[in-house]
Amino acid sequence: MEWFLDPFALGFQQRALAGGILAGLMTAVVGTWLVLRGMSFFGDAFVHGIVPGVAAAVVFDVNPLIGAAAAALVMVLAIELVNRQTVLSEDTSIGLLFVGMLALGVVIISRLDSYSGSLTTILFGDALGVTAQDLVTQAILALVVVSAATLLYRPLLALSFNQEKAQLWGLKPQRTHATLLVLIAAAVIGSYQSVGTLLVFGLLVGPPATAALISRTVPRMMFTAAIIAVVSVWAGLTLSYHFNTAGSATMAIVPVVLFFIVLTITKLRSRQRERWNRVSDIVSAQGVVITRGSRVAISASDFTIPAGKITAIIGPNGSGKSTILHAVAGLLPISSGSLSVLNNTPLLSQSQVSYVLQYTTVPAGTPLTVMEAVAMARYPKLGLFGRPSKEEKKRVLAAMARLEILDLAKRHLTELSGGQRQRVYVAQGIAQDHTILLLDEPLTGLDINSAKTIDSIIHDEPVRGCSVVLTTHDLEEARAADHVILTAGSVVGSG
Repeated sequence: MEWFLDPFALGFQQRALAGGILAGLMTAVVGTWLVLRGMSFFGDAFVHGIVPGVAAAVVFDVNPLIGAAAAALVMVLAIELVNRQTVLSEDTSIGLLFVGMLALGVVIISRLDSYSGSLTTILFGDALGVTAQDLVTQAILALVVVSAATLLYRPLLALSFNQEKAQLWGLKPQRTHATLLVLIAAAVIGSYQSVGTLLVFGLLVGPPATAALISRTVPRMMFTAAIIAVVSVWAGLTLSYHFNTAGSATMAIVPVVLFFIVLTITKLRSRQRERWNRVSDIVSAQGVVITRGSRVAISASDFTIPAGKITAIIGPNGSGKSTILHAVAGLLPISSGSLSVLNNTPLLSQSQVSYVLQYTTVPAGTPLTVMEAVAMARYPKLGLFGRPSKEEKKRVLAAMARLEILDLAKRHLTELSGGQRQRVYVAQGIAQDHTILLLDEPLTGLDINSAKTIDSIIHDEPVRGCSVVLTTHDLEEARAADHVILTAGSVVGSG
């Protein structure tokens, strides 16, 4: 525990942490819009563009905020001037001003006797030199930046979506863009003491870019970016203390490293999903023998189940239909032979398999509602203590809507008819994350409305990229499938 607490034992270390967190929050919120608009290069140039303003403020003993604001204004006007007066692209004008403004800042600061120290502080920051007055200024700027970015959420989102559409909607994209530039300037100005004008770009782009890899909505991306920024500041200062490295630079490099770690993980997961999607057969069995107790339920059999199709397993009672589903789901081990599910063992692929059992008995005294029963499908994702998010709840409601049981949400399972209960169990099955949906005699003994509803789900799942495997006695149901497996104590035929 001391390893984590020692770096923040002293007052100046605590101020460094507070200053870094405020800087991280400002840059994460503003940087989200910078990343969404594809303005990272502009942001980098803009960060460097305030260097001469801060340098001039140091030389003339003026508040650095004033100098930085003036330099930011000059930078914006200069880019606009080059764009209007020449045929050069915006990237070219930004690149020219990037170098020019940085060089001008170095020239100005070189006039000072303490040239080296002042230049280092401006460019690379002095996290451990943050004062209480600096924290007050940062807190005010952070409040302004975060509040403005929150209040302008809709105009900024519309601008990120399409400038012309934002104009048509009356959201004044030019004014919104100008406001965004002001917010960027404020975030950079409020952060340069902690991480410097050069290194602040790491916090400005790193956390939002990382959050973009794992977030599905803009608010969640912004929130995730803020968390990543705070963690980066804490981790950077902790590592800096123990490994004797520059605090500002370490804070700036942590989110960049995190980005590449998350990118690698997401790419590996994407490749795994692509590998699953490319599998022509989701299940492959060779010489499989499956026993139930001392009885051989399926003798040596070979069969395959194709991906993205409806497979019907048909046969008389006791022929081994449910046994095959149990084995595919990883609930029943095979005695010999080989069984591959999604190019892996059944147990390792279990998280991708959803199984609607033929018989699900709920004790009569159990006060379990329909909503609670369907929501149980999200338990594998939530774990023991996870709380369901809005997205999780939407997933449950969507499954219930597809099975037409939203009006039954507060009813107890014991109050339902057999057809209604079966629709609840199928809703539970599709609410679970799955690549394969197993259904054990899903249509047997149902009323016509329930049968039609479940049958539509069976034929809709392959359209959504899932494979369906069902057991049946009905030849008409089997005829409607894409692939059929015939069982009689073994697999006697398939195709």
